[in-house]
Amino acid sequence: TPPLDPDIPAMQTLNDSRTLAPGSYTIRFIAQEGIFSDPEFGTQTGQASFDVAFSIRSGGGNGDALEVFWSVNDGDYDEAENWEPEQVPGTDQTAVFDRDASYVVTIGNATTGRGVVERGDLTLVGSSYTLSGGTPEGPSLIVGRNTADLATLGLEVSDVSTTYASIGENAETNGTVQVSEGTFWTHTAGLTVGRAGSGRLLVEDDADLTTGELVVGEMAGSDGLVEITGTAALEAKQEAGNLLTAGSAAIGLEGFGRLTVQDANIETELTEIGGEPNGIGEATIMTSGDFAFWIFRGPFAVGNLGTGSLDIMTGAIVRDDDESPMIVTIADGADSFGVVTV
Repeated sequence: TPPLDPDIPAMQTLNDSRTLAPGSYTIRFIAQEGIFSDPEFGTQTGQASFDVAFSIRSGGGNGDALEVFWSVNDGDYDEAENWEPEQVPGTDQTAVFDRDASYVVTIGNATTGRGVVERGDLTLVGSSYTLSGGTPEGPSLIVGRNTADLATLGLEVSDVSTTYASIGENAETNGTVQVSEGTFWTHTAGLTVGRAGSGRLLVEDDADLTTGELVVGEMAGSDGLVEITGTAALEAKQEAGNLLTAGSAAIGLEGFGRLTVQDANIETELTEIGGEPNGIGEATIMTSGDFAFWIFRGPFAVGNLGTGSLDIMTGAIVRDDDESPMIVTIADGADSFGVVTV
């Protein structure tokens, strides 16, 4: 390559055609390493780079926009002027929260098709929020979709209903959901924490999380963390309600997954810790008081085909349902590895 004349700008045109879904993206430009002369240090080599961040939004201001973007910080969900375009998201639309800020959105009783928290620190406060749409490929709730920026969602809503939900949807994304005291969150289908990216789910005492399926660390390269924290001082803990109820639970399906239960009750049916050959799952149940229960009503595998570990600390109890005894397997596959520590 001939040397560049510093007085003549150099230009290179790149043609790349592709389709991008609405969301936030970053293009990084990196110049080829070059040689330059410094009067003090002599001949040096160097390289320059810069990023261009941009967002793609669907719709042009009409009532048919597929995605509707929250456009202010604190505000009421049911006010059209707080959205772009100016319309409250309907049952066939997606509410997108893409503000790089910490803010609170107040919900009375709202029903929308889907919801996406792209980045920022969002807290939802209110009575009832229903996300009625969604499929496994396009969940009704996504926290952390297209950007490496941290997306955080705090739920302080009495009743939340979703079909499929994903925290840390795509590679390099980071999503966190905190379910606060008094929140009842029901998934009619499934919840994934760390689908291809990094996901974290925190469930506080006196919350209630129910899902048909729970997957923590779904795909290779993903990581998921679920923390269930109750109150040690609660009397007759074994009579208290569950903070988590799941039809099936896979902790470390093909990625890395960790479940921590402290001073709380949970209940699962089919349970795998270290599901597939590359999956790594870890689970710990502990109490600083009198009780912490994990009741399983289906097969329970520690190291199904992957690597799994279960730590049962002093005072904690893991057992099957009295009415339907189940089999526990440890290192069930030929190349699996499982450890249970009591």
